[in-house]
Amino acid sequence: MDSFTEKAIRPSWKYSWHLFLLCILILPLVWYKPGLWWLWVVLFGLLPIGYAFVIRQSTLLTIRNDELTLETGLLSRNSTEVKIRDIKTIDVQQSLVNRMLDIGRIRVATAGTEGWEINIEGVEAPNDIRNMIQKLQG
Repeated sequence: MDSFTEKAIRPSWKYSWHLFLLCILILPLVWYKPGLWWLWVVLFGLLPIGYAFVIRQSTLLTIRNDELTLETGLLSRNSTEVKIRDIKTIDVQQSLVNRMLDIGRIRVATAGTEGWEINIEGVEAPNDIRNMIQKLQG
């Protein structure tokens, strides 16, 4: 494991699939109300894509040889660090749609505290990430 240095993970664009579906479904309204096309584009095109961008940019999970770091927030930042050796549980949750898209939630807990120290949703290939962390544990 000496060759592994660092991996940065953000929520996948696929995590916002429902917002992109909304953008596609709203296209008939653009043709139905040609005078207000710009309003539909802004409300149901730019805003969902902007929201997905903010969610993606405001969450970062960094995996290093000895620790996991979760940074959240856009204007203010919260940072949580967990030592790899202290990890007791790595939980992966995927709904049916998430399994089809190969995205999911990863939660990490240690023995020292109650609850989950790391909780990140919309991660691509969550089982591969869990396996990577388990390999780093030794």
